[in-house]
Amino acid sequence: MQLKMFIAQSKSIPFRGHVYLTGECNYGGRVTDDKDRRLILSLLNMIYNPTTIEMDNYPLSQSGTYRVPLNPTRLNAIEYISTFALSPHPEVFGLHENADINRNNKETSSLIGGVLLTQTDLMASVKASGTAGGAVVDPAFAICKDILSRLPKPFSLAEVGQKYPVVYTNSMNTTFITRNMDQSFVEPPLFDLNASFADSSPRIPLVFLLSPGSDPMANLFMYAKQRNMYDKTKTISLGQGQGPRAEKMILEANRYGHWVVLQNCHVAVSWMGELERICNDTTLAESAHPDYRLWCTSYPSNVFPVSVLQNS
Repeated sequence: MQLKMFIAQSKSIPFRGHVYLTGECNYGGRVTDDKDRRLILSLLNMIYNPTTIEMDNYPLSQSGTYRVPLNPTRLNAIEYISTFALSPHPEVFGLHENADINRNNKETSSLIGGVLLTQTDLMASVKASGTAGGAVVDPAFAICKDILSRLPKPFSLAEVGQKYPVVYTNSMNTTFITRNMDQSFVEPPLFDLNASFADSSPRIPLVFLLSPGSDPMANLFMYAKQRNMYDKTKTISLGQGQGPRAEKMILEANRYGHWVVLQNCHVAVSWMGELERICNDTTLAESAHPDYRLWCTSYPSNVFPVSVLQNS
């Protein structure tokens, strides 16, 4: 609103004033490190300049993947943003594309850690529900074996290393893989929210297992707009004392066909038993409105209900 008023009071767009107001006052005032503030001002100068208006499809990144839309209205901007991958390219943050390697390693470690964290509870539930004398198969091992059975045969590292030796003057492995194999080998697979929603129902909740730095809410709200459910989407961040309010929201959404998003379920340790009871209530499921959906976000945690996780 301040920027809009600033433009309305000037005959021409005061770009320097915009940079100062945004980088020094609105956002810069919250940044205490001088180098971080200098970074903010540098990024703003790349966007707040006359070239963004004078040049059609002004590139906002070095590769040109991110550009200013020809007609940058709010709707056109939202439509343009929806075409981007859910996982932004490192150049968005001013990083080299090889920064993806470090991020992928961390996400892999987080995923494996989450599997190991929930393995004990999954195994306990299988033992409790298994028949006497029957063979008990660890569900985590079963999932891993299924994934391994569908993977292609690994490359011979010795043959690859002999044919394509590492040259330290040109060790751009990512570029090599992209040119000789395919871009898909260096990019993480995109999360298909539409396919996940198609597999869901009022009885089947949708669970986002979070990793450090991830936040699916922006994509979820955008998807809600696409399905005309944005005004019917209710969110609540779980924490101390929020359980009864969350239950009331679920019951109302179940009746009227709304969406409910329970954020940070791993924090509400004492209420997870109640969430399991609600999700397993057959009477509530049978009377649910067909448009009702329950969304949950949580970091890997041993307090998250196993039955809800298995049914999601």
